[in-house]
Amino acid sequence: MEINEAYKVMQKASGIEKGDVVKVLRHVTENEMGCSCVDSLLLYKKKAMLDKKFTVLTLRSNNIELDTDNGVFCFPFFALELIRKKEGMITIDGKEFSISTIKNALKQYVGE
Repeated sequence: MEINEAYKVMQKASGIEKGDVVKVLRHVTENEMGCSCVDSLLLYKKKAMLDKKFTVLTLRSNNIELDTDNGVFCFPFFALELIRKKEGMITIDGKEFSISTIKNALKQYVGE
């Protein structure tokens, strides 16, 4: 198996998904272990992201894009720690509601 294919399999197995909150654990070098993250002039911003939490914006085939205050940056799954899974959403009449919102509304409705 090629390194890029192995990366895709391992990223999927990491369980990280769009909307999850992750923490950046470390910096990576260009194409480290098959990821397509570029070690560029933006390195100083990436180093400033260490130990901070961000929301997963997009999963690409060979990296994960994070939504940050400084724009969108990519990291490989192995440089991230999953902090919190995205809360499940339910769509009712075209509007999205979180499961916890519905749960709280039902508790109030039934009087618990």
